[in-house]
Amino acid sequence: MRQSAATQEAHDERNVEIRNGWAEEDIRHTLKSKTMSVPDIFDLTDRVALVTGAARGLGRAMASALAGAGARLVIADINGPGAQAAAAELQASGHDALPLTVDVTQPADVDRMVQETLRAYGRIDVLLNNAGINYGGEFPPEDLGQCIWDEILAVNLTGVFLCAQAVGRQMIRQGRGKIINMASMSGIIVNRLTDRHPLSYSVSKAGVLITIACALSQPCW
Repeated sequence: MRQSAATQEAHDERNVEIRNGWAEEDIRHTLKSKTMSVPDIFDLTDRVALVTGAARGLGRAMASALAGAGARLVIADINGPGAQAAAAELQASGHDALPLTVDVTQPADVDRMVQETLRAYGRIDVLLNNAGINYGGEFPPEDLGQCIWDEILAVNLTGVFLCAQAVGRQMIRQGRGKIINMASMSGIIVNRLTDRHPLSYSVSKAGVLITIACALSQPCW
């Protein structure tokens, strides 16, 4: 379609306005008038969020943030008293939280976690696969004991798989759900294999990244 001279002139004038920042100011004003708060963007009212490794640290902080967005929380951790304390703290603030003692390396424990969550809430909308361990100290590969290797991979990688598999099956039945697997920069960069970064930790987190990549390659259900 040919543009008339008048149409082309108006188009050129509009380009001048954009270059002078006038249109940019209009855009800023429009965005400002439609700004949404964080709770609006991340509204999880009445959603059920299951967080593993939620008794302390990042897991506890993320569980608190999810509760603040309106979610009902399942606080799962191998540290039972810690899970109870974290849940009690949320309950004291008016949030709904269920503490569960769970060893994510044990399939029977993971299945029980799912069933108890369903009995309490009827569904699982979010799984935050956060449970993980690490060891400080000097662990060059030639001195790394198999017991440490096995334990770190069992929690950080096998635990992620078992929880994602069990909860994923329920989400497929529901027709919806979100699974978040916590990885680490240590899975994609070469750390000094001492201090807080034994070889087994980096390998476990690289494995978590692969589980995420594999999940993304599958058809959506």
